Parts: sequence; structure tokens; C-alpha cells
Amino acid sequence: MTTTLVTPTHVASYSVLPLQIATIQGTANESRHFLYVRPHDPKEPDPDSPRSLFTASIPIDSTEAHYRALFSLEKLGGVRVERVVFASSRPTRKAAVAGTHSGKNRKRKRAASEDVPADTADAAELPDVWERTVHPSGSSAVIVFVDRTSKEVAWRNIKKVIKSGEAPVWGVDLGGKTPVLGSNRKWISFR
Repeated sequence: MTTTLVTPTHVASYSVLPLQIATIQGTANESRHFLYVRPHDPKEPDPDSPRSLFTASIPIDSTEAHYRALFSLEKLGGVRVERVVFASSRPTRKAAVAGTHSGKNRKRKRAASEDVPADTADAAELPDVWERTVHPSGSSAVIVFVDRTSKEVAWRNIKKVIKSGEAPVWGVDLGGKTPVLGSNRKWISFR
């Protein structure tokens, strides 16, 4: 007995766009990711709202180049993306600063960044290890198109793709526009 999984096409106010993740060399299985998309409707409208879409549950390796490649596909309208604003932009990592101690509670507490002198705060920043940001699971992004017509064409074609059951390929035809995932640093041998 074979069971077929039914993928929902809508969840709350979102349309569910299935994506086929480009296969990695050495793996045989296809994988799917579901991108939740809706017109961008922030509480406080900004000038870009009429020409933007909001996406939730973005793939963790998302870059602006990924979105540009996805929406340049003919089945999604072949439209141009002006920019992508990721909500999960990683804050600057800081090294742990010596904590303060109170008389009662002997647990070590980290000092707030406001308590650290400016010259110490600059010295405490850690370098990025990876050339590319990896977003936390469930992150979101706002896709700003070049004009309102492009956004409407993309939105209409997203609905057509969802209805047809097709899954556009994510991460294909990037042409080396994204840094590789992981550390690309050379290791030094001390032999």
C-alpha cells in the first residue's frame, strides 16, 4: 500500500511554494523545502511595501543571489529583484567580557555591552569564520522587486506554480555569485 503525501497550498495567510533543493554531489536523494510567501504588509507601511513579498521559513543557506536566480526563472515570471532584506541578519559576535560579581549571588554575570568601554568593545569583536551567513531555521526575508508590476507578476506566477504542483529548483544557476558554505581558510601546519 502506497501513501501519497498531500502538501498544503496555503497555511494561514501564506501560500506554500515547494522548492527542490539542488542535489549535492555525492547524494542521490532529492530534497524539498517549503517557502511560505505572502505580499509584504508591515504594521507600519514603508515605500517598498507595494513592491515587495514577505517569505518565511527561508532555506538556511539563502542569499540575495539565490532569490535573484529563483525569480529570474521563466516559471516565476522572469522578474528582477532589487534587494532582499533578511530578518535574521546575524548580530556581531563579541568575545565574553569579564563579568561582575554581586555580594549575594556568586554566579558570574556577563557585562552588558553598554558597560564595556568603547576601546575594549572594538577589541572584543570576533572575526567571521565563514564567508557566507547561515540563517537560523524559520528565518524570514522581504524580497523587494524593482517595481510593483514585477511583484504582481511574481506573485501571480507563484500561485500558478503552486497550483501546478511544480517545484522550482533552489540554488541552481548561481554562477559562482555566492561564497561557499563553510570555512574557506587555509590551515597552517606547524610541523
